[in-house]
Formats: sequence, structure tokens, C-alpha cells
Amino acid sequence: MFDTDSPHLLGDPQLPAPLDQETIVRLVREGSDRVTLAAWVEVVSGVDLMTLPMSVDGIYVGVSARTAQRLADILGCTLPSAKLFDLGYLAAKHQLEPVTYAPGSKHRFVCLGGRRVVVSDIGAWEVIVEHTIAVGVQLAAFGAQPGELVMGQDKAWILDAGTKQGRGCNYGFYSARAPNRAVSPGLTLWQSVGTAHNLEHQDYSQSFRPARLRDGAVLPTHSDPAPARYPGVDPEPARAVPVDPADPAPALDSGPSAKPASPKGWRRG
Repeated sequence: MFDTDSPHLLGDPQLPAPLDQETIVRLVREGSDRVTLAAWVEVVSGVDLMTLPMSVDGIYVGVSARTAQRLADILGCTLPSAKLFDLGYLAAKHQLEPVTYAPGSKHRFVCLGGRRVVVSDIGAWEVIVEHTIAVGVQLAAFGAQPGELVMGQDKAWILDAGTKQGRGCNYGFYSARAPNRAVSPGLTLWQSVGTAHNLEHQDYSQSFRPARLRDGAVLPTHSDPAPARYPGVDPEPARAVPVDPADPAPALDSGPSAKPASPKGWRRG
């Protein structure tokens, strides 16, 4: 786990422009080249997971459960289950240590122009940008390559039998130091299956990493079957060119490099 108690982010006086949830949805719907979707990897027979979370302008954007479901609808994909996320972590080429920022704590960032930023909201844009940079440091250290499954750095909005009307269901942040048991034996994580957040909550840790089902496959689950989608979220029309389940890679592009482009003018201190 990275230490977030001291100033550690260096960059231009201005952050990259923040992205709200509607803008993220619009860019994905339009097939914008600002959006990067990673390659698929088969985790279990007929069930694929994206090798990295979606990024926009090189940033691993935080999304709400509502946004995640809308994006899955648009792309013709599905959200993962807790069991699939576990299986992905076990199969990953690279298992990253979560970079965490405690809710309510003050996180200090310093820009090259000398401007100091103090934020306590873990959904703040400064935290999302910093998290992307911190993940990039680990990706570079591991020497991760395009197409390799990388897990551990993000939580997912999942589909689970315990999903409740009007609530998001999140899961992830694997670590040997974490106190909570995963749904699969032998794994521990910081976020067990939880429904504390509503459908609008978003923060740096909640990325969009969809799954896709091929040849009649179903999501693997640890208990009762999961719902097909989030109750209470209106269905979103699919794109004219969805992510084709028959293709070995996303229809939008061939996938990003393993390390996202750093925000222009920013560097890690």
C-alpha cells in the first residue's frame, strides 16, 4: 500500500479537465478516441474480462454504479461478478497492490507552480488523477505489456445475488494485508461484497472493467445466480458498433498500452 500522508504529486498548476459522469457516458456512446478500452482475456470458458479498466484521456476514471451499468449496456457487455473478479485476480499476469486514500482524510498534492491542493473527498478529480499516476508507477515496475491481465488496482461494480434496488454493489482491492475474506477461499481484500453506496456514488477506486459472455456462457457466481443488470437503472440503447462478443478484441480499438499516458505536463514525484 502506498503512503498518502505526505505531498507526493507533482505537475502543472492546472489539472487535466475533470470529467463528469454524463460526459463519460457520451464519449463512450460516440466511440470517441479519447476513450481507451483494453483487450479481452478469457478467464473461464466463454467468459472474458478486460485486461485493464477503461481510461479516458489517459485517466482511469471513477464511475458510479449507474454509469457502469449504462456503459455496459452501450457496449453490449455485462458487469462482472465477485467470483469472476476473484478468478481474474488469480489468473492475472500482474497482481498490483491497491493504492488507497482513506475517506475523510486530508490528502495533499503539490503542483510544479507551487499551488497546494488539499482534498478530503475521495471522488475528487485530484485523487482520481493521482491514483492513475500511482497505478502507472506499479505497471512500469512490473513491466506490464499490452494484453496482459492486470488486477488488484481497482474495485468493480459487480452483479451479485445480494444486489439491492437503488444500491450499488462493489468488490475488490485484493491484498494479503487486507482483513476481509473474498468469496473464493485463500484470498483477502479490503472491499468485500458491499451495498453501502447508492447508484450515484463514485470515487477513484471504482473503475469500469466490464465482462462479456460468449456462446451462451453465464457469469460464475459464489452463491445464487446474479441479476442480469442493476435494478433501477433504465436500459441504455446499445451503440451501433458494440463490443462484438464474437471478436477476440474490442471493436472500438486494439487496446491501450499497459501504462496509460500520463496527463500532459504531470510527472510522478
